[in-house]
Amino acid sequence: MTMHDYNGSAVLHAIRLITATGASAETISALAVFIEAYGFEKILLGQLVKPMNVPLKDILYLSNRSEELKAARRSWGAILHDPIVFCAVRS
Repeated sequence: MTMHDYNGSAVLHAIRLITATGASAETISALAVFIEAYGFEKILLGQLVKPMNVPLKDILYLSNRSEELKAARRSWGAILHDPIVFCAVRS
């Protein structure tokens, strides 16, 4: 599927499923089903905060990556070097 195959009703359905979830694992599962159609496999959802105000360990993120990789990203402070985060913070 490409962006030319965009299906607005599928997006709305995914949003409804995600907002109806009660647990992080359910949220990731609902989102994973949706993104597979676009060729994505891994998810990393984060919360943008001012890093100086919030300890790195308290920055919320959900992911379907392994626990080892998530722990490694936290210990590396990977969010502080992520170009997507830089772009989002600037905008």
